[in-house]
Amino acid sequence: MTNVMPPYQTLHVANSVLERAFKEGRSDITPLKLQKMVYFLNGWHLAITGIPAIDEPFEAWQYGPVVSTIYQEFKEFGRNGINRYAKEFDPQSGEFKSYIVGRDQIKFYEILDAVWEQYVGYSPLTLSAMTHQDASPWSTTYASGGGEISSNEIKNYFVSTVVSGESNVIPAQ
Repeated sequence: MTNVMPPYQTLHVANSVLERAFKEGRSDITPLKLQKMVYFLNGWHLAITGIPAIDEPFEAWQYGPVVSTIYQEFKEFGRNGINRYAKEFDPQSGEFKSYIVGRDQIKFYEILDAVWEQYVGYSPLTLSAMTHQDASPWSTTYASGGGEISSNEIKNYFVSTVVSGESNVIPAQ
């Protein structure tokens, strides 16, 4: 797909993260780690562009922010590394196909690269702990009963980490 503007289809974003992992020969991208990588990618995309990277909301679940579609697609892997892309039905061909975010989406891939370098080395549980910090979008939503995490809250949180100097994830503008 070309000339598609954000937000992108959630599974296309997840597949873009997985593509990077597969190209690097990584086998440590579990469903939990994928959820957190997409969360950080979405948060930084919001902070930098003002627009979410994905077209579905995150929800406040016990182990942090979760997109239900990603959970359903990859739950079969449990704590094991994911070894396939998400597939979706293509009505034109009648086949199931895998899609990524189009290569012409330069800003998306700049942010993905920066997030990848910053976060991929952490374990899934460490990434989950990062999302559980006090006053994080997950913690405030979970404390009030769970449900959908507001994109505005995610954006403001990631912008505030830049202002406070807590992160060096920002790609060149």
